[in-house]
Parts: sequence; structure tokens; C-alpha cells
Amino acid sequence: MLGITTDIVTRLSAGTRLVSHYCLDIKALDYFYWLEDGELRFCFIAQEGYMEPVPAELVETMNEIYARYPPLVDPHRGPMFLLAEHLTGIKLTPRLLEEATYLCGVVPEPEEDIIAW
Repeated sequence: MLGITTDIVTRLSAGTRLVSHYCLDIKALDYFYWLEDGELRFCFIAQEGYMEPVPAELVETMNEIYARYPPLVDPHRGPMFLLAEHLTGIKLTPRLLEEATYLCGVVPEPEEDIIAW
């Protein structure tokens, strides 16, 4: 869950664009973040919804999401893929996801006093 920790994604985005999506399907918890050089530009937080106002760069994509998906569809069932594709320029196809190489590692949890949810 470190990819949804505000303090960590903010630091990771320093000098670059960061797009992060986390889904805990068994609890229907989706988190999506777009940051530019430490600045939160847009997010979707489980149980809260999309950040308002929608940045101009995402208006067309958000309109497409609203047109293609029913209001209560889980974000990881399509909307987050459209946002990630728009922001990264990478089309997330089933083939890409199936054939990608995934690297895993152990990251120690930060001290409790620096976690900002």
C-alpha cells in the first residue's frame, strides 16, 4: 500500500510524472494518483471519488469515462486504465499486462509518524 501513501508518492514524483493505481478488489478499494514534480494534480480515493475540479488536461478523458461506463462501475474495471493511458501514453492492453516483466521487492514500512493518508 506504499503506492497510495501521499508522502511517498509525493517524494517519488520529484522531477517527474507519477501515475499510481492501487486496487484491493476484495474490499472494492481503488486509489489513483497523478502527480507532477511533487504536486498532486488529480486523484481518485476509495469511498471519496474523483478530485474536483478536474484539470483541463483530463476533461476529455473524464467525459469519455462518463460516456463509456455506468456511474457505479469499479474504477479498476476500465476508467483507471483510460486515465493511465492518457497520462503515460502507454496503451494498457491485456497482452502488455500478461507479457510484462514484473519486479518485486520488500520495502520496510515507514515510521508511523510520517505516514500521511
